[in-house]
Amino acid sequence: MGQDRPTSQPGPAKQRAVTWRSAAIALVLVLLWTVGTCYMAVGQPLFGQQFLMVLGFGAILTVFLLQFPTVFLVSVVLLWGGSYVLMYRGAGAALRPQMLAGILRSLPAFLLVAGMALWIKLRPLRRAEMVVIYACVLIAVPWCVAIKAVIESSTANLFEVMRKAEPQMYVWSRQMPWWGPTLPRPEPPRIPPKPAPPPDATEEQIARAQQAYERAMAEYRRRVKEYALERHRADRLTQAAVEGFANGNGGRVPWRLWWRPMLFWVATCLSYEAMLMGILLLFRRRWLEHERLPFVWAQPALHILRAPSWSARRRWWVAFVAGLGICLPAIIFVGPAGEQLSNWTVPPWVGQWGIRGGVDLTELNILPKTPLQLMWGPMVLAMLLLFPVDVLMTVALVYIVLNILVPGLMRAFGLELGPREVRMFVKWGVRFGGCAGLLIWSSVFALWDWLRARRQGFQVPARASDRLGPTWAIAALALAGLVGFVALGTYSTNLVQMLLLTGFVLIYAFAQVRQRAEGQIVTYENNIASHQMVSIQRDFLHDHYGLARDNPGMRITPDSWATHWLQWGFVGQLKSLGPHNMLLEAFKIGHELKVHARTIAKAVLVTMLIVALVTPLLYVQLMYIYGFSNSFQGELATWVSFTQWSERSESYGFRSTSKVFWLPTSKTGWGGFYEQYRNIFNAIYGVLLVGGLFYLRREFPRFPLSPVGFVLAAEASNPVVPYTPEHIWFSFLLAWIIKSLIFRWLGVRSFREKIQPAVIMFLCGIIFGMMMHICRYVALGLGRLK
Repeated sequence: MGQDRPTSQPGPAKQRAVTWRSAAIALVLVLLWTVGTCYMAVGQPLFGQQFLMVLGFGAILTVFLLQFPTVFLVSVVLLWGGSYVLMYRGAGAALRPQMLAGILRSLPAFLLVAGMALWIKLRPLRRAEMVVIYACVLIAVPWCVAIKAVIESSTANLFEVMRKAEPQMYVWSRQMPWWGPTLPRPEPPRIPPKPAPPPDATEEQIARAQQAYERAMAEYRRRVKEYALERHRADRLTQAAVEGFANGNGGRVPWRLWWRPMLFWVATCLSYEAMLMGILLLFRRRWLEHERLPFVWAQPALHILRAPSWSARRRWWVAFVAGLGICLPAIIFVGPAGEQLSNWTVPPWVGQWGIRGGVDLTELNILPKTPLQLMWGPMVLAMLLLFPVDVLMTVALVYIVLNILVPGLMRAFGLELGPREVRMFVKWGVRFGGCAGLLIWSSVFALWDWLRARRQGFQVPARASDRLGPTWAIAALALAGLVGFVALGTYSTNLVQMLLLTGFVLIYAFAQVRQRAEGQIVTYENNIASHQMVSIQRDFLHDHYGLARDNPGMRITPDSWATHWLQWGFVGQLKSLGPHNMLLEAFKIGHELKVHARTIAKAVLVTMLIVALVTPLLYVQLMYIYGFSNSFQGELATWVSFTQWSERSESYGFRSTSKVFWLPTSKTGWGGFYEQYRNIFNAIYGVLLVGGLFYLRREFPRFPLSPVGFVLAAEASNPVVPYTPEHIWFSFLLAWIIKSLIFRWLGVRSFREKIQPAVIMFLCGIIFGMMMHICRYVALGLGRLK
């Protein structure tokens, strides 16, 4: 490590980014990450690390290893050799021949990666080449997860329906051949009507009618037999296909049943991403050049690619070793079955109590019936130190006021109604209304500035390397994606519900990207979006034919069931994990390092096409070899297996939604018009508050509160996705205080040139340790299909 040299050459500002070497390395890395993601089995000891790798840490690790090829080469040799030594020692004598065969099978991949690392060390990559490779890997990992998830979830949901013997849901799924590998049941033949001759019919006419009826009945009986055989055949093939996917059957894939669902889901995902990426590309120049958003999670890769001379970097390797050192005890002290031999675990430590994670002061009852949990951790604090100060301050203050002080004081004074009202305002006003406000006001002010520039005849020309293409072409991409997504969704549900779902997609997906640009790595809207869609459909669209009515025999329809599955997927997991979240980070790095925007766009497009072709075929084949039941370890839950969201389809299908979709027969006692639609008014208040904050930030640049921080303060969390203020509000407060003191006493320049690089190298050490931890468990047969 001490003798490592940076691979990025200073050279001229303009370098060739796409060469045969960069294309070959990018292709190899994209395929390696795709295969690894498809082989991944989610286990509780590895979930936190796997989750962060999908959210961009894997791309950061990739560019780090490319920049420091000695570390890359040594890591590949040690991890491959060490993994098989551990596996060989842990295996019994009977399994050792099988282990040796596995070593021989993995040898070509090892030689390929090790040879690539040696090649990069001998012939360092240019900085522009690494930017293209980084963009490819950054998009490939979440895109593979997205395609894998929709195929996995639809078929897993069908398996759950069959296993639980839910006849109504089973019939609905069977009538949706795009949903999974199903054959629709044939239509039963109709019984021919008995002849009813007119009163004046002759005996001959009656006899002919009777003979025709007997022939029709004979044909009917023949068709009944054929129908029974065809139905049995369809049931048998469908059940075998679904059970083979769920449990594995030796790799015998019924491809003729799979072409339709694979084409449907890949086309839906492509339309979804084209819609969102087109919209984001319309904001690209404004966010990169005019507003100059920080794009926090592009900063680690930027720092690595801008690696200065070795004398300046040597101090930062101490931070890297410190981050790696935090992970080493958990990597070393692991038993042969994967059990931890010590209480030390690999970060992130969010949600763990004690010196590593935090303390729970709720029992002190400082504020009556108000949770008071103080969570921290070195990795979380390092991540938050990269956030802008105004976002940290706004999140800390808004969360403390709305979620701790106001409800606690109201309870202290005996106002039980107050905390509930505040909670509903936070959920519908700050969270939903705030997310809608980010989309609405970002669009309004962007359009206003564009019209003003056109009216004044003054427009700043784009730098040559930032020219992507005509605006109309980007808008056409977004529109085509929108039309495709709505059309495919309408095919599976109906137009009214699909338009409502698309509105939720645009609001929450745009808001997540805007929050990620300011540092929030992921947001969680699965539950709230489900409840909001139910409320809106029940209160406003209850007369639509596709919705359930207040009829005990018709609690939910196939359209409602399919819509809520799509909501859980496309407003929930795919919104959080999709590649659109990282798109502008790749363009940010290209903008800073003067790599042409069209080059980045072409790399992203080619990567998405390659992954879209490889992932469905590879993943389906692997499931029929290993079985979906082996793709997770422990009890399956929605976010524990974060690529799988079939739980909501199953529960909303025949439990929860069946009740919440009931339309009350009488609305008496609801408290009038305002009380009835209080949540809608709260959402409007949230939109107006965010608009006011946007306006104040535009007119008064030193205004301290951030509209993004205001929305982020209301983001909900999840026990296994604990990166929002609901869990780590105290860490936001600590990071704000620490960063403010650094700015005051050392200065902004000192922070950017000395402290921020050390923080990034500390994070790189932790990320490197996470990958070592994953490889350690893979060597023990955990965290992968087997």
